[in-house]
Amino acid sequence: MNIGKAISYVFEDERWISKVLLGGLIAAIPILNFAAIGYMIKTARNVAYGNPRPLPEWGEDFGDTFMLGFHGFVISRCMHSPSSLLRFSSVACWEHLLVRMEAKRQRKPLLSYGTVYFFLCLPLVCISHGCLSMLPMLVTLCLITP
Repeated sequence: MNIGKAISYVFEDERWISKVLLGGLIAAIPILNFAAIGYMIKTARNVAYGNPRPLPEWGEDFGDTFMLGFHGFVISRCMHSPSSLLRFSSVACWEHLLVRMEAKRQRKPLLSYGTVYFFLCLPLVCISHGCLSMLPMLVTLCLITP
């Protein structure tokens, strides 16, 4: 894999400035930003298929680009749900332990609560971050094929 090509392909397009600026503007507008997600997916497809000019034109099939981005958003949210649940459960577990400790006003069990957090909650947080790190790859794999 050519790392330099992975970064420089954007600048090889003669209209890259207008495409990038228009993409930034579209990405900043709520709801319309699904089109920017679709544009990134189309660009990833073009790179995967070896297209010499991977940046697509913004004018071609805007509705299709918008729907592709919407599908990418929905898939990423579905894939994000398990990690969100894991993080929420670990935070809820830790908060419950802190509330119990404060209610009893005991400093002595702090070690046992910290141990429970370390062996129960911290692994859940680590697993959720592992899921999140794989999210872009999974979304790309789901959407790279037309």
